[in-house]
Amino acid sequence: MSPPDAAILTGTRLVEIVLRHGRRKPVEIVVLKEGSARGLSRVVRLAEETRIPVRWLDADVMHEFTGRPSAEIAAVLGEREALRTEDLLTDDAAPALVLVLEGIEDPHNLGDILRTALAARVDLVILDEHAGAMPRDLLARSSAAASECLPLVFTGNLANELDALHARRVTTTAAVPTGGENLFEARFPERLAPVVGGEHRGLSKRVLDKCRRRVTIPTSPEVQSLSAASSAAVMLFEVVRKRGG
Repeated sequence: MSPPDAAILTGTRLVEIVLRHGRRKPVEIVVLKEGSARGLSRVVRLAEETRIPVRWLDADVMHEFTGRPSAEIAAVLGEREALRTEDLLTDDAAPALVLVLEGIEDPHNLGDILRTALAARVDLVILDEHAGAMPRDLLARSSAAASECLPLVFTGNLANELDALHARRVTTTAAVPTGGENLFEARFPERLAPVVGGEHRGLSKRVLDKCRRRVTIPTSPEVQSLSAASSAAVMLFEVVRKRGG
């Protein structure tokens, strides 16, 4: 499945992150003539050093181009990579941390999760059609550009992707509100894929039945479960902690 690709990302900090760490460099950078945003000249120099075309625009053209009256710099993003799980996990013996997400419908929640995944050095994120339908620029903004730095696989069939992970010796582990292993007592293999469900429905039965393990984050009796973003953060950094940071 191909997510929407037309995207213009505004703001000096986000543009700089994409220039420095994005998996694909922008097609061009557009800059407001006589712009005064902090760090603007540094980001322009960075674009020029990496041979990204820079175009200077008058205020009215810049605002019409970006759709944001206050924008002083923007990155025009090219077509997103069409990635496949089996092509990214080629070494079956190497440690791997893959995050699988189902039914995350709020772009801000998804943005938080992707930012956490980048911080935890996740190797790959697999997302379903809910994420694939989100505007790319909105996802980039809500994730502080993490969505442009992580390898993302979008799919219309998560069950098939779980099979692909199993074929690569990755242990899929579902986050469930109750009945799973205590997350803080569980021992995890070197090749692991936490699977987290959305805000409203959690994980579907089809996806849940495919997962090899289930874990539960222990909470006080007053809290039935954590949010998707919190669950993903706790799971990922518990794995990081057990791997020695």
